[in-house]
Amino acid sequence: MNTSPSLAREFIIDDLVKQQMVDDAIDIVNPVLFDRQRLIEVLDRRIREEQGCKSTINTQNNSKIQLNRDINYILNGKKIRLHGELPEKMGGFTRIAPSEFSDKLLRLI
Repeated sequence: MNTSPSLAREFIIDDLVKQQMVDDAIDIVNPVLFDRQRLIEVLDRRIREEQGCKSTINTQNNSKIQLNRDINYILNGKKIRLHGELPEKMGGFTRIAPSEFSDKLLRLI
């Protein structure tokens, strides 16, 4: 596997193969749309709280509950994919681990 592929497009085949690879990679990552204005609001509030000007919204800026509220607010309630959860679109990629095959290989070690 080439861990640092060139994305140069010198030939027509480059356009076909490399663009599909980039599209598939973006599908797997599936970046979540977020509200930039809400992100700015949350960051501004958290900075003020860190500087000692406690917000009336929450006085425990670092609590997991408030962090989850902030993320939910910024993402407009959209849930992000959990660790280990398969992406909706795999494109041309194949999951090789974890799998039954990778488990067998690990047992050999």
